Amino acid sequence: MRERGCPITAIARAVGCTKSTALAWTKHVRLSVQQRVSLRSQGIKAALNVLHVSIARRAAKHITEADAFWEVHKHEPLFAAGVGLYWGEGNKAGRTLGIVNSDPLLLKVWLRWCRCYLKGYALRFSIQAHADVSRRSAVHFWRRALSLAPDAHVTFNKVKRSRASKLVRGEAHPMPYGTMAVAVRRGSAECHRKMARFIELMSR
Repeated sequence: MRERGCPITAIARAVGCTKSTALAWTKHVRLSVQQRVSLRSQGIKAALNVLHVSIARRAAKHITEADAFWEVHKHEPLFAAGVGLYWGEGNKAGRTLGIVNSDPLLLKVWLRWCRCYLKGYALRFSIQAHADVSRRSAVHFWRRALSLAPDAHVTFNKVKRSRASKLVRGEAHPMPYGTMAVAVRRGSAECHRKMARFIELMSR
């Protein structure tokens, strides 16, 4: 079987032995370049199939968990407010669960929602501001506005001004402290999938 280019897994299954035993029995068999390329291709396809199945099962598990969570909390005002808020303002393009905004009150509601319904998930706080915004002032403002703990890590990133914002140079700065992103640090893809399910259920 090995001389015909059969995979070790198939040989072990046909004979009824372990893969290591099958490999030991056939290690003297030399495969052609074409056979090695074919086996490598089969291995990649098999690995991808396993990966796709694993992803599908994980996604189904997350949807089931989201449905159960929805039934428990759907009548709670804060839960409904957070889902609605994310529906309007949250990140939907990627797999990160988070909201970017310049309104401290809006972000305080989102932060309350995260702390209430995403217990066990670490959050990250990231400021995006134009080059003329003071890093120190922006970090101080957002820490105080969101009542962040002293040990909460806040990053500061500078962004280029858009052409539209350059045209209003004489006016007051529209975002003197930039925008703040409040997002889940780890496990964000799972939370993002569940939030999408919450929004779907809310729309019914």
